[in-house]
Amino acid sequence: MKEVFKTFFEGTCLNAYELFGMHKEGDGIRFTVYAPNAYAVYLVGDFNNWNNQRMEKCDRRGIYSTVVYNAKEYDNYKYRIETSEHVFLDKADPYAVFSEVRP
Repeated sequence: MKEVFKTFFEGTCLNAYELFGMHKEGDGIRFTVYAPNAYAVYLVGDFNNWNNQRMEKCDRRGIYSTVVYNAKEYDNYKYRIETSEHVFLDKADPYAVFSEVRP
């Protein structure tokens, strides 16, 4: 995984979709997002009643990740970005392979 980080930041990564987004990992699902200017990142979705689940910052340049054990493949979710001004923005996953239809 660290090799993908390296090539991602070099601008030569051809398989970032394998790192970012939602992926099955063991008994859970890993969510990973790049948010370089965030103060904090939370995961919200069907699996946690849209309540903040703080994601771990796993790279000093702004990669956040967490594993959710009760998430299902087609659950709705978003990343809740907290800015340095402590404003919260809900963002769709740019690497999502599924999204709901607009109302």
